Amino acid sequence: MNWYRLLAVASLALVAACETPYKEPPISTAPLLETLPAHYRPIDRQDTLESYWAPYEDLEDSLFQYTEAHRSLVLVRAQFVPASAMQQNGLDTLTFQNTFHDSYLNRTGYHWYYGYHHDTQPEVTNYANDEPQKMALPVVNRLMLTEYRRWKTNNAVYDRNSYSMDYPFHTVAIAPVNDSVVYVRAYPLRPNVPRADTLYTYFHQGEKKKRLPCVADVVDSTHQATIRFSFRVLRHSPNLD
Repeated sequence: MNWYRLLAVASLALVAACETPYKEPPISTAPLLETLPAHYRPIDRQDTLESYWAPYEDLEDSLFQYTEAHRSLVLVRAQFVPASAMQQNGLDTLTFQNTFHDSYLNRTGYHWYYGYHHDTQPEVTNYANDEPQKMALPVVNRLMLTEYRRWKTNNAVYDRNSYSMDYPFHTVAIAPVNDSVVYVRAYPLRPNVPRADTLYTYFHQGEKKKRLPCVADVVDSTHQATIRFSFRVLRHSPNLD
């Protein structure tokens, strides 16, 4: 009986854990930057992003190949916004929310999604002999800009195009204004901070190990940068749906 009782208690605990609703972390109240500190990762930039799309029935053909006709292009621009400019332009009243939210569900148009966490992508520099010489650990946060449309036949929403790009900051919260503009609060990065040498495994005529000098991006969580993201469509593939 004791075993059955223990099993029942464990099962109830598991059910309770599964039913516990997810609570998003509170949005950081770290002060906003008026200027980006010198030698931090720059924020201002613009990128041309591409996406390919074709109807599902075309993709079912094993001989199908994407062509230029299936290609869409957008120009995405990121701009650092000083804290004073936010207040002067009345933007300090924007409602920022966690990077994941359900306000976009079942809605057509363009949606901005930012990763939950930043990602560290090791980069190793090799010399001509292919032996590793040094390592860097840059931090990036991925943006997914997705276009959603609605099928004419069953009224369901589907993703028409999806554009992605990695940016050098750690996203804290976002405030969508419309399909074309979103404001982001993010922790900036201090780049190339020296770290202890890292033991690195590589293959050069067999498995070898070597300690490499290493630098890393460091997230500065004491301040936040405000970034204005906007985009415009440069080219859109024909609507075959």
